[in-house]
Amino acid sequence: MALFVSERCEYMNFSAFPQYTKFSPKVPVCCVTPNHPGAIHYFFDTSPISPDNRYLVASILPYEDHLNEPGDSADILLVDLDTGEEKIIASTKGWGLQVGAHAQWCGNRTICYNDLDTDTWEPYVVKLNIMTGEKQHLNSKGIDMLSPDHKFAITHNLVNGRFHQWGYGVMVPDDKMVRNGNYPTDDGFYLTNLETGECKMLVSFAQLIDAAIENPDEFKDGQFYGWMPKWSPDGKKIMYIVRWVSNGDLPRRNMLFTSDADGSNIKLALHYREWAKWGHHVNWHPDSKHITMNLRHNSDHIKFVSFCWDGSDLRPIMDDIWGSGHPTISKDGSHILTDSYFTLDSTVYEDGSVPIRWIDIEKHEDTEIIRMMTRTKLEENFRLDPHPAWSYDWRYVAFNGYDGNQRKVYVCDMSALTD
Repeated sequence: MALFVSERCEYMNFSAFPQYTKFSPKVPVCCVTPNHPGAIHYFFDTSPISPDNRYLVASILPYEDHLNEPGDSADILLVDLDTGEEKIIASTKGWGLQVGAHAQWCGNRTICYNDLDTDTWEPYVVKLNIMTGEKQHLNSKGIDMLSPDHKFAITHNLVNGRFHQWGYGVMVPDDKMVRNGNYPTDDGFYLTNLETGECKMLVSFAQLIDAAIENPDEFKDGQFYGWMPKWSPDGKKIMYIVRWVSNGDLPRRNMLFTSDADGSNIKLALHYREWAKWGHHVNWHPDSKHITMNLRHNSDHIKFVSFCWDGSDLRPIMDDIWGSGHPTISKDGSHILTDSYFTLDSTVYEDGSVPIRWIDIEKHEDTEIIRMMTRTKLEENFRLDPHPAWSYDWRYVAFNGYDGNQRKVYVCDMSALTD
């Protein structure tokens, strides 16, 4: 029996959902998960809305006030954006507090997400047909991001993520985590063929270091780990966030590498010395050649900056507009969409609310289009980031909020600003 109807939905039906009107948003906003507390969508670089705008997928956390234990289950929620119907369609043990089970679309009626084998404590990818309920379990390392053609999944090692940051991998017992060395040949970033199920290590940390680091000895007293690789929009390149964790008390070193889609042509796109000036959250520009980032570059404050995939042409996009949050360049390159960190940014409010910002690059105009509560009143591992993410057609933006002391997912219609 079909889980949902299958008709295309060119435009979502805002009248099917509760409207969000606090702080007088400048675009239509609605809550698409009103009946399921603990709802979050995945990440700002991946749309939770199906390519044809009919459905939205989210993770439902089983609780919001304590860390998950190995073997705890979360749910996968499907929302019909035409009728407003919500339905739990799967459960998973492969999730983290910040990004859930990495649920995302690999077609109009198929989703992928992470699950966890609690016998081996190894993550794997699940492909689920939402119309038939048919599941395919792929013996892989999991998924961070799908390729634009939905044929491949790229991921970092989700098991040992807690060595450098909570909430973005899967939760396993401590004795199942293995610390890397300073020159790992047996860990790196992993590619899964979603048609055949074949999984392989695409690039190791040793390959990245050999290809792009001039003095590897400076990393000898620490460990390398990966985080959140990203496909370029044209599918021809991949970026890799690499983190070095000191065995002593040195600060964590973040650096950014890129390669061609087959793992060749490795480049160091951003050195850790630049990142250490204070920076966060990289993303591909729609042109697949440039990368955008929040970075304090030749300034006393953080800016939106741009650089090429090979590390060249590092420059501020604007000098007078403060960087923040999780930025995305609009499809035509004219605007930046971003949120803010309530603990870091000058753009936030004392009540715990943050803006969703729409920034005109040419005019240097910064417009607050939505203001949303995100402060959970708990410590850092329980924070909530909006993670504004575009739909496939660049009409809608989905984001997380914390209205009524519960995590919920919202969608806004950006057409009045983009048409």
